[in-house]
Amino acid sequence: MKRRSAAVALCPCLLSRVLAIGLAGLPALGLAASVKVEIVRDDAPRPRTLLAPAAAGVLRMTVEANDGSRQLRELRMPGGAMYEVAAGTPAPSGAMTGLLTPIFQLVNAGGLQMLGRAPATLNLSTLPAQPQCDTSRLAHWNNPPAPHAAAIAARNSADPRVIGDYFVRQNFAERAGFTNALVAFSGVRAQDMSGFILDPANGPMLHEFSRQVIAHQDWYEPLVSRLVLRLGAGKRLIWPAPPVVFAKAQQEAMRAAFVRKDGALVLGALLLAYPERQSRNEAITRQYYEISQQMAQLTGGEADWSTFATWASDLVGRSLAPSDLLVTASESMGSNGRYWFSLGNAQLASQLPLAYSEFIRAFAGGANRGLSFNAFWERVLRRYPGYGVAYVDGDARSKVDVRNAFKTYYDAMKLYDEEARLSQSFFGQLDVFRRGQLASTRGQYVHYGNFLAVLSEQRLAQPVLENAMCVGGVVNPAGAGGMAVNFHLPGLLGIGDRMLPTAIGLPIDTPYRIRLTQDYTLYDGSRVQMAGSVRTTLNGLASSARLPVDKSNPWFSGTLYWNELGERMGFIYHLFADFQRDPQIHADPRRVYGSRVVGDGLSPTIEYTLLP
Repeated sequence: MKRRSAAVALCPCLLSRVLAIGLAGLPALGLAASVKVEIVRDDAPRPRTLLAPAAAGVLRMTVEANDGSRQLRELRMPGGAMYEVAAGTPAPSGAMTGLLTPIFQLVNAGGLQMLGRAPATLNLSTLPAQPQCDTSRLAHWNNPPAPHAAAIAARNSADPRVIGDYFVRQNFAERAGFTNALVAFSGVRAQDMSGFILDPANGPMLHEFSRQVIAHQDWYEPLVSRLVLRLGAGKRLIWPAPPVVFAKAQQEAMRAAFVRKDGALVLGALLLAYPERQSRNEAITRQYYEISQQMAQLTGGEADWSTFATWASDLVGRSLAPSDLLVTASESMGSNGRYWFSLGNAQLASQLPLAYSEFIRAFAGGANRGLSFNAFWERVLRRYPGYGVAYVDGDARSKVDVRNAFKTYYDAMKLYDEEARLSQSFFGQLDVFRRGQLASTRGQYVHYGNFLAVLSEQRLAQPVLENAMCVGGVVNPAGAGGMAVNFHLPGLLGIGDRMLPTAIGLPIDTPYRIRLTQDYTLYDGSRVQMAGSVRTTLNGLASSARLPVDKSNPWFSGTLYWNELGERMGFIYHLFADFQRDPQIHADPRRVYGSRVVGDGLSPTIEYTLLP
């Protein structure tokens, strides 16, 4: 696999490699959460129970005061020690006090050495409060609920009716109900899986469960994955085997059935059918690539949003690999980068691909050319209510932007059909000027549509981005994370790697740059000048701009503040303009970078390497 500089997916999931989110992610003191692990050396395992292990010598905790308020506090302890956090008692001043009891000390020569258990008392009110990012998802390996005996019995029955009856009685929005439902579902045999998923009686509950799975990857992963903490010098902490295991035949049956049900692998079906992060990410990349190839046939070879998403998703997949030492190094310092990469890519893959898949089903192979755009869009709206899709169930901006985006693809398809008709006649072949006009307009339409599509996507990506670029509790402090954000495409003639640093931007136009010079009729009948619309939109996006610059000018496309929508959208717009017609853009990145996943992904393992 080729090495590269620190880089992140551009779309979907623009995420940073410079991460420092606390791995421990402890719950509030007074709610002592235990986790059972194995202490593994090179000889034999010795079972122990630890309470709230602290990572890399830094203990981060949420402190709840008597008035109910909570603050994130941080205490630096001697590196490599594991501590027991005992319930605290309120001090007269109202601050919480707590007990920290050392349990194990890692020593270079002797492996694991038991320490004395004399408690040390500290007043947490003296610890400095830290600016908060969302660290709540980082404690999900602590004390997950055990499956109920009834859930295990339903699974062991392997009877779809018994499993369905138990499944429907669970509250998927609560972690215990979520756990029990997943355990029961794992009992559906491969030969029954398609019937179970496609049974109309199971449709509503499976749909709601799928939505909760994509919303709670933090609940899902401890149920299907083994956690390994690598501590150096051959020492590891290994969590027990997960309670849910899907056989290969079950996974394959799930994939086929969910695609038949939803038209694409989206929402929780992505996680259920691909429990392992890298395998799931490659499935997303493959889905984007197939959409991109089919869309190019409809729009005359133009690269659309899904084309750029293919390259971005492949980069996410390479970041998930243990061989990516940059991400491993950031996680050793307490970040949770691979979690955010995986979460963001799966969530965004459940949005726009549904509309793209519907577009391809409607028009591939020259079908339905008499279908109006508004009639097509009504098909989208009828098929995907309740999926949490922003352009169907979400805010008004997404509904307008994505609908207009697909109208540009529809109009570009019509123009390409006209070009094809001209090329089939003798006089049409001679009319080079007319065919050139059609091709130019077609490219502009797709480019404007790509801008509207990625704008909707990037609004959705904002919460994930902010957490992914959280360094020491601060989101991208002083723009430091921006230096690590790069986009990667194949080099000239498909050879080597072409790195595009976002901090520098794209000041020099490529020979393939699309320039917007025309007006466009939106779905509501209004007319816009595309270049003016882009300029107004870019310069009106939320941004703590350091200088009042025009983001539609490529000389101002670079930024260090990738966490801000108004800053990164300038780079994205110019990337799309420069490379929409690049000859290498339709290559398969898995071939270019040798990034196909090796293995079947049947036994997911999530590893963290901690500093010694």
